[in-house]
Amino acid sequence: MVRVNLRNITQHELALRTATALVLGAIALFMTLYDVYTFYALVIIVAGLMFAEWFELTSFNKWVQRLGGLAYIGLPAFSLIALRTYPVQVETQIEPNTLLIQTEYSAVLVIYLFAMVWATDIAAFFAGKTFGKHKLAPTLSAGKTWEGLAGGVVAASIVGLLGAFFSPYPQTLWGGLIIGAVIAIVGQVSDLFESALKRRAGVKDSGTFLPGHGGILDRVDALIFTAPLFALLALL
Repeated sequence: MVRVNLRNITQHELALRTATALVLGAIALFMTLYDVYTFYALVIIVAGLMFAEWFELTSFNKWVQRLGGLAYIGLPAFSLIALRTYPVQVETQIEPNTLLIQTEYSAVLVIYLFAMVWATDIAAFFAGKTFGKHKLAPTLSAGKTWEGLAGGVVAASIVGLLGAFFSPYPQTLWGGLIIGAVIAIVGQVSDLFESALKRRAGVKDSGTFLPGHGGILDRVDALIFTAPLFALLALL
C-alpha cells in the first residue's frame, strides 16, 4: 500500500504499475459484475496463484504450511464469495399497481470493498511518497510511512461515506466513514503481515507474475484481512 519513494520511481516504472493496476481493476470489475459464476472463477484462479506464492514464501512444517495457507488464503476467498452471493431483493414497478420483487445476487458489497481498498492503495502511495517522512514499520518495510497511512485512511473514509450514501443497504453516513477508516487500517496491517512473510523469506516481492507490482500476494495483500472483516460486518 505505502510503497517506495515516488522520487525513486522512474516514469517507465510508474507507467507500468499504473497500466497493470488499470488492467487488473477492469478485469476484476467485469468478472464481479458479469455474474456470480464468473466471479467464483476469478476468486478460485486468484486463490490458486496465491497458494503457489504462499508455498514459495513459507518454510513451515508441511501441515502447518498447508493449514496456514488454507486460513490465510481460503478465508478471504470464502468471504468474497459470500459477499458476492448475498441475496438482494430488487423492487421493480411494472405498472402503477404492480410491484415485481425479484432476488438477485449482489455485486454491490464486493465493489464497495474493492473501492475502499483501491482508494487506500492509491492515496497511500501518493501521500506517502509526496509527504512521507515518518516511517511506519521500518523493520518490515522501509517505504511505508504514517503520512501514507493517513492519506489512505482519508481516502477510504470518503469512499465509505459515498458508499453509505448511495448503497441500497441500510447504513448511516457515520457508519460509512468508520468502516472506510477501519478497512484502511486493517488493510495496512494485512500489507505489513505480507511484508513480514517476504522479509522472513528474504525476498522483495512475492512473485513476478504482475509487471510493476511483483506477485499476486503483493497486489491483493490488503484484501486478505479486510475481506473477512468486511464480510463479518456486512452479513451478520
